[in-house]
Amino acid sequence: MNVLFVLLPPGFDPEALWTKAPADLQAARATLQVRLYPPANDAQHLQSLVRSGRDHLATRWLRGMMKAIAAGAILGLLTNGVLSGYFHMFGGLLEIALPLGALVGAFLGAFTAAMTGTEVAREEVRALCRQVTPGSRLLQVATMDRGSLTRLADHCAAVGLDSTFRQ
Repeated sequence: MNVLFVLLPPGFDPEALWTKAPADLQAARATLQVRLYPPANDAQHLQSLVRSGRDHLATRWLRGMMKAIAAGAILGLLTNGVLSGYFHMFGGLLEIALPLGALVGAFLGAFTAAMTGTEVAREEVRALCRQVTPGSRLLQVATMDRGSLTRLADHCAAVGLDSTFRQ
């Protein structure tokens, strides 16, 4: 899916973007997936809005999930290693305690990450966040047709709006 992110300045009416657009873009609007984020106070606030929305087009989550699973496995491995080696739990059998600790720790790391979220804003969104002023909004437009997004990006540039693509 192709995505165009547009940073709207404070007070800019999102509908004005479409009313001033060429006729072919107005006709293609029905096929576009449009999401408008609430006004942001600063760059960190906009990134927080994107993360809390858990929007799979504007965030990535896999790297954080893998880190949480690995950290949980290591912590479980160390914990069960200490309990078995020094306190003779698990009958002192490290060959049982270590794999069990790694598996349980990996599960708990994944569960915790899934419940709390590991989403971070994509690089394209973070690039736009550098220009955020209080009251700015992020407009996200997604479609399979890259041509209409290219025409929309050209229209945004003509209107004076910052935008960026994600493929």
